[in-house]
Amino acid sequence: MIESNLCVKIGVLGKWGLNQTVITYPKGGIEMRKQEIAKRVMKILQEKGLSKKISIPLLLHILGAFELTVFNALKEDGLFRIRGVGTLKVVDAKPRKIKHPRTGKIINVPSRKRIKFIPSKKLTQELK
Repeated sequence: MIESNLCVKIGVLGKWGLNQTVITYPKGGIEMRKQEIAKRVMKILQEKGLSKKISIPLLLHILGAFELTVFNALKEDGLFRIRGVGTLKVVDAKPRKIKHPRTGKIINVPSRKRIKFIPSKKLTQELK
């Protein structure tokens, strides 16, 4: 079930007929599927005159390889850095106690691993 404050746009991507879901959050964030990212990269490549050398299926393979690279780096090293964008870092979340909102019962939440994003200086300056 989609919350009322969430806006979902569904469309079709190019001639392949792949369903595209773009979720926009009330505070302005966007979540995209790989096909939507590939479409936006392709648009940038067309503006630069490079689109004849790269196709959307190739971009999807590149995005998949990038995704595997990030996963493997986080599993093995606990750190993945993209210069100019930021760093993904695996951190340990401490165990904590929370209160169930309905019953008021105290629940113990065990420690777990989390991924923390640390933006680069360049990104933070661009967002100012």
